[in-house]
Amino acid sequence: MLRKEFYILGTGWLAQEFFALATDSHISVEAFVENEDPEKDGKRLCDRPIIWVDKLPPHSQCVCAISSNSRQRFIRQVEGKTEFGCLIHPSSVILPNTSIGEGTVVSTGALIASNITIGRHVFINRGVQIGHHTKIADYVRIMPGANIAGLVMIGETTYVGMGAIILERLKIGKEVTIAAGAVVIQDLPDNVLVAGNPAVIKKRGVDVK
Repeated sequence: MLRKEFYILGTGWLAQEFFALATDSHISVEAFVENEDPEKDGKRLCDRPIIWVDKLPPHSQCVCAISSNSRQRFIRQVEGKTEFGCLIHPSSVILPNTSIGEGTVVSTGALIASNITIGRHVFINRGVQIGHHTKIADYVRIMPGANIAGLVMIGETTYVGMGAIILERLKIGKEVTIAAGAVVIQDLPDNVLVAGNPAVIKKRGVDVK
């Protein structure tokens, strides 16, 4: 879990949302961290300072508030220099025997069943439901209202769109994009984009990193 003070990597819209999640969870945000625009250094966001990535104090604790393809790059840029904690809003329900990797953020109203394994730097957005004995790999992003049944396996860096449904006992590959509202009823290979009800492959060779 996070210490009383921590840093948010990123200065965009999602960073502001993470700030609200932290504040509502009685966690104090020390500063936001920027790694693309040096001119933001010294400015303020949500009444907190923005600092350049090189000024991030050693062994500080962070979460990454970037949802674009540059997310993994930013995380890897500071790995070894900082630590990552989990930001979990108190309105979410997480049943026993569930493990959550470092850097993972769980937004408001999520329902996470028992015996679930959640990897590193996963973003579980508001109102997401995840069934028992599901395994979610690193860097997965799950958008609001998605419903993932039990005994599902989701590969690294996969994106699950808003309101999508994944039926039980399915295996979802790496770097898969599941469109908003899609209903997944069969296993999916790596690097595909699917949409529709039932979901069908619309594009292959997708890179969502």
